[in-house]
Amino acid sequence: MKRLLITIAGLLLIAGSYGCSDDFPEPTVELKAEIPPDYITYTSEGLFSVSYPPDLIIDTERMETYAEIPLKEIRPVFDGYIPKDGRTAAIIMIRVTPAWGNRTLWDIGLLTWYDIRESQPEAVFYSQNVTAVDGRDAIILKYSTSELHLGEWCTTNLYTVKDGLVWWVTCDTRPEDLENYEDTFYNILSSFRILTHWQSRWDL
Repeated sequence: MKRLLITIAGLLLIAGSYGCSDDFPEPTVELKAEIPPDYITYTSEGLFSVSYPPDLIIDTERMETYAEIPLKEIRPVFDGYIPKDGRTAAIIMIRVTPAWGNRTLWDIGLLTWYDIRESQPEAVFYSQNVTAVDGRDAIILKYSTSELHLGEWCTTNLYTVKDGLVWWVTCDTRPEDLENYEDTFYNILSSFRILTHWQSRWDL
């Protein structure tokens, strides 16, 4: 509870200090510039690219259904998982949604935090850090959730904004696997690129 209260106070302080300003604080987490040479790069319609380890499996059948989801809602654009010992050890997703109004990146981070707290009250938040991906400001939010039928998962989310869209990359794993996949997650986050203006391909 103490850790959660500290996190709440920190988020509110950050939002109050930077939410209505064009200034953005210096990165507190540095993402690597180099991606491991055995990683595979996925490019989607020229819109974005992401690199992932060779043991990740892209769920192409599931991704085929995403084109039917309107962009004005939360639209997944990438879905993959890493199997291990007959189970899913890690899940990687990329999603987009419009950044309605003049919301700053800090606004989006705070609203996301509230949304998670509302939908998953058992969530425990660990950190929110400033970073940059491909020269663009970004936030990394780390938390864990526990649900009756799904068990406990540790989540690392990266959020960034370009051309009126919020992009976020989600990396999930079990607590017992987090140490094994944390570097993998940061390699994936480091590799994420937005390649072109979405309005050339999508309509709201």
